[in-house]
Amino acid sequence: MTFRAAATCLVASAVLLAGCTSSEPEAAPTPSPTPSVATSPRVKPLTARERAQQLTALSPARFDALYRLTSKGPRPDAKVRMRTKGDRFRLDVMKRRTTAVLVNGPRGVISCQVVKPKKGKADKACFLVASSPKGLPDLFDPQVQRLFRSATRAISAGGTKLTVRRAGTWRAPGRLGPSECFAVKSSDVDNGTYCYLSKPAPTIGLLARAIFPSGKLELRQVKDVRREGLFRPPVRPTPLPTSG
Repeated sequence: MTFRAAATCLVASAVLLAGCTSSEPEAAPTPSPTPSVATSPRVKPLTARERAQQLTALSPARFDALYRLTSKGPRPDAKVRMRTKGDRFRLDVMKRRTTAVLVNGPRGVISCQVVKPKKGKADKACFLVASSPKGLPDLFDPQVQRLFRSATRAISAGGTKLTVRRAGTWRAPGRLGPSECFAVKSSDVDNGTYCYLSKPAPTIGLLARAIFPSGKLELRQVKDVRREGLFRPPVRPTPLPTSG
């Protein structure tokens, strides 16, 4: 190799080496776009009316519940047992030795009275008094059933004349858990404070407590309806005599 050729190769090598070790600043890498954090929209809390409607809409279609009725004035306290399955229901109001029974069944509404003496058999009498609960005569209307049926349905439907505000909480006995209370005013409802079980369970939405001008009703225990015989009146009913 000639001296000129060797020099040419040396210069070329130096140029290539300089190009690989250049001290010029590198171009800044293009930053990747920062992913935007998706923010979930705020869930608007339910109003008192909406929450009451939600609970009553979830109320069980069938149950066998025992309550304590505390009355104001001369009326004695009582035990109340309400059993319902769909449109059928049986209400027992037990005061000392007397039990008033109201049954809504396929034949209509039957009102009964059972009196247990200190000795001997109980005296039982039942009458077919109406074709539906809406046509129940005042004489045979214990009114307690309205707390479970007409009041619950009116709150669940939510008419324009319904006023609802929150009224604290009340804890039912045993494992039934807490209930949420609402002060309710409406022309379709007996005005008062209604508390409904709020624990996620088959009993959610069941009436746990009701406070009204004449007293209060408080839940003691609940079980399922397992026998159709629970809706039978104590004895065969007699139709009420009609005038004329």
